[in-house]
Amino acid sequence: MANTEKYKTEVMDWITSLYSRYFTKVPLMMTYHRLIADPASGGSVNANSTRLLEMAINKGYSLRQDAFGMTDYYQSWEKNFAKTWNFKRPIIMEGGWITSGTHRYWIDPSGKYREGHPERCTPGRV
Repeated sequence: MANTEKYKTEVMDWITSLYSRYFTKVPLMMTYHRLIADPASGGSVNANSTRLLEMAINKGYSLRQDAFGMTDYYQSWEKNFAKTWNFKRPIIMEGGWITSGTHRYWIDPSGKYREGHPERCTPGRV
């Protein structure tokens, strides 16, 4: 779709402004990802991701990441983006791998984790 980037910008501006206006007594968090607000869920970095995230950050949003430690999802772009905002904005992260259910740490494609050794599933440094 030719207008995807235009629509993404308009929606991000609208929703982040709306939340900033009405949620004034709670911290606002924005998940940072190389494909923020994109119809694709995986793939190469979208050139507008940084700009869209900075739009939210400039409205007071802090950063959040749910896939910290999951090498398929938390890649160099995410690490570098977090480094840019380290000590400037709060950044919260959730270790993406759990020990039961469908997101088991030992299925990480990096091959770094072994079943029965959750102590090895410590997220890499930002």
